[in-house]
Amino acid sequence: DARRSRQAMLWDDIREVKLGRAENEFRLILSVWGRSGKANEVEVDLSGLDADVNVILEAISTYRPVTVEAA
Repeated sequence: DARRSRQAMLWDDIREVKLGRAENEFRLILSVWGRSGKANEVEVDLSGLDADVNVILEAISTYRPVTVEAA
């Protein structure tokens, strides 16, 4: 997501992908390996992207399974 960083995040650095939802707003919660060996959470707001949420999730699921965040 270029809104967060100019540097691309590698799939190997992403441990887990969760979908969060508040009413009609969606976000991805990425669990990313940090330099310390611990995972950090990075949130990506999907509302600013020019694609349907289902299309985004389908593309991501090619690389990592997407779970739904518990409410």
